[in-house]
Amino acid sequence: MPRTAAVNTSKAVELFEEDLTKGNDIICICLSSGLSSSYNNIVIAKNMLQKKYPDSKIAVIDSLTGSLAEGLIALKALNMKKEGKNYEEIITYINKYKDYYNIEFFVDDLTYLIHGGRISKTAASLGQLLRVKPLINIDEFGKVQVVEKVRGSKRMNSILIDRMLSKIDKNDIDAIGIVHSDNLDGAVKLQENVENLKITGKYILTEIGPVIASHIGPGGYGLTYKMKNEK
Repeated sequence: MPRTAAVNTSKAVELFEEDLTKGNDIICICLSSGLSSSYNNIVIAKNMLQKKYPDSKIAVIDSLTGSLAEGLIALKALNMKKEGKNYEEIITYINKYKDYYNIEFFVDDLTYLIHGGRISKTAASLGQLLRVKPLINIDEFGKVQVVEKVRGSKRMNSILIDRMLSKIDKNDIDAIGIVHSDNLDGAVKLQENVENLKITGKYILTEIGPVIASHIGPGGYGLTYKMKNEK
């Protein structure tokens, strides 16, 4: 089974200094602190460097999410920079809206969730017996949760899409992401279903990164998008 490790503080210091010595400011968007200690380690690096470079700006943000949902936040920040938004405006946006970026995906094999301690062996054994496919997302505290359990695979796409439609504002979608873990065929079919909705915005299809994939295993796929503001 693959193993993962948090970002090392000394490595974060090394990478940050490459930009700080050039006079650049930094916005670092981290994997949820509920999933990894990377955020805490990088905050330590920031505090160390802030003393050495007191005139530089370093923002380390806990995304409270992961995978392409975290990526969509970074993409939004990049687009805001291209639009001429300043450093403070970008930071304000991310902190205000980061918890609106959602990712939901089906897991094909419960073995990896058991290994990572995400679900109990008893629950997993029952799920495997009943051919249950758990629908996973990341909650407001940045932790993985099972939000629905579906028998078989025929309804998976319609469930993902129906849940997305209930949460989005079609006029406030920059991008919709389709992610997969070694399941390109499933992801392509899901993208086709989503594109039939004719929602304006960019569509991104990509593999889930190796860190997240090592915890959910192969065969999974899902959607990521910005939810509507209901606060």
